[in-house]
Amino acid sequence: MPFSFGKCKQTSIKYLNSFLKVPLGQKFYNAIISINSRIDQARKESAELEDWLSEIRESEKNGEKVMKINEQNLLRNMRLYTLIKNH
Repeated sequence: MPFSFGKCKQTSIKYLNSFLKVPLGQKFYNAIISINSRIDQARKESAELEDWLSEIRESEKNGEKVMKINEQNLLRNMRLYTLIKNH
């Protein structure tokens, strides 16, 4: 009797339950559980990588801001030095 999502869901569920009780059915069930577990793990790792990439991008933005501030301070200090030197 082939498994189908036919007219009577109760019959299909009953058949599926009996299928899962046999060794082959258990192997099939275990394979599905394993695949789902791997998918979940891949999603978690993907989210962690996305977070890490966001942190790097934010760090780069902050680094660029610090460099700009340092350049501005250097230019200001050079002008002050020139003013002091010329007086």
